[in-house]
Amino acid sequence: MKRLIELKEEVSVFLEQNPPTSRDVIFELKDRFHDANWLVKVAYICDVFDFLNNLNLALRGENVTVFKVQEKVEAATKILNLWSRHVKTGNQTHPT
Repeated sequence: MKRLIELKEEVSVFLEQNPPTSRDVIFELKDRFHDANWLVKVAYICDVFDFLNNLNLALRGENVTVFKVQEKVEAATKILNLWSRHVKTGNQTHPT
């Protein structure tokens, strides 16, 4: 998803220049790449997935103790709860 956002201009051009066939459902998304609100939502979701991926990586390794895991999970829970409140209120700022 992160790469899709990074290449949104190129993907948009590709979708515009290649007419869909009857089986190409993906081409229904071509108008979405001109919708700033949709792009913000996708970017926000990308940030959430990136956060979770980084958390997953931080919980691995030889020097990771149960105390470090507990600390990281508690911090992540607080951030995710804050994100949840932001989504419910329409706030699109990043809490981290």
